[in-house]
Amino acid sequence: MDRKRITDYLKVLWEQEYPRKPTAEMETSWRHFSEKAFKRKAPPLYRRWYVVSPAAAAVLILLIFMFNNIGNKPAGGESGYMIAQNSGGRVKTLYLPDSTVVRLQPKSTLYYAKNFGEKRSVKLIGEAFFDVTRNEATPFTLAGLNTMTTVLGTSFHIEALPEKGVMLQLYEGSVKMEVEGLEGSWELAPGQQFDYIGGEVDIDLFTTYIDFENTTLGKVMEYILDTYGYTVAADQTLLGKTVTLRVSKSDHLSDIIETIAAIYGLNIQTDEGLKQITLSE
Repeated sequence: MDRKRITDYLKVLWEQEYPRKPTAEMETSWRHFSEKAFKRKAPPLYRRWYVVSPAAAAVLILLIFMFNNIGNKPAGGESGYMIAQNSGGRVKTLYLPDSTVVRLQPKSTLYYAKNFGEKRSVKLIGEAFFDVTRNEATPFTLAGLNTMTTVLGTSFHIEALPEKGVMLQLYEGSVKMEVEGLEGSWELAPGQQFDYIGGEVDIDLFTTYIDFENTTLGKVMEYILDTYGYTVAADQTLLGKTVTLRVSKSDHLSDIIETIAAIYGLNIQTDEGLKQITLSE
């Protein structure tokens, strides 16, 4: 069939009139036809995931937020606290709003009140040394496990670990200790150690200082790293020299370093960013 005959045939079909079906019947026929002709297959599972992923992602984010915040709340479900954690391998020095100094040991967490100016309240899980700024109008309180420590201005070392109990060593000033479920309180003097283990309280004495007698400077520097979190860089010949020195955890790091520098006539350079002290002749 040539091109002209095809064109003439289509023209006849176009101009011919056909009886029209009622509108309702036409719509029904079209619906049946379209359901068969355009029937959509269920999307594969990976495509369904993309469809619901925004809602699923929102739920997932909410769950993660709730989980993280539950883990960050102090014992008792209290919420008015800021959180300071030491997840590193060295001692971390913190300065609270009242200038109280806290040397927080690794794997320890400190909670301190958001309104710290009005309520000097902290909670500890782990180990830390406190050098508390004195303020008689606003006592400083520390909660550790089932104990409460109340101080005005003092320095002490405390461990509050679920597997060990509570141990507090008082270096300066005085503190009052209270234990949940036990009557009375215990007031400590410098050199006294408070232990609360297995539901029982014990008060004993401890030595507030460490003597380095003819000890190499290298050994003293190891103590400084463990206690203050600072490394000390010096010539190996210098680190091999010996020194006789008495120190306490309540001593300021600068006092110890300046004493050593004065003995050997050394220069001191401190890098706070690196937490490093350099001694040179």
